[in-house]
Amino acid sequence: MSPAGYAQGDPITEGSLYRRIPPLDGYYVHDLQRPSSLAFLPDTDDEYVSMVLASVVRPEQVLDSNKPGIKIAKKIAHRAIVIQPPVRR
Repeated sequence: MSPAGYAQGDPITEGSLYRRIPPLDGYYVHDLQRPSSLAFLPDTDDEYVSMVLASVVRPEQVLDSNKPGIKIAKKIAHRAIVIQPPVRR
């Protein structure tokens, strides 16, 4: 069981999730200062979208300092599933 109380395969139906948003035109709408819907779809080679449970990390822990311009979006969980239990750092 992970620190957040979730195990692999558990559904997440409440709470908030963080998602890294690359500063690319297709993923971020610069003039509206918000992510596009494309930012919440898996890449063509991936089956899932990577998000982090907000109750487990701080927003700055989600950002990657080696990738300038990366933004972060907070999304309310309606239907998600744990693929890899979170690890506290």
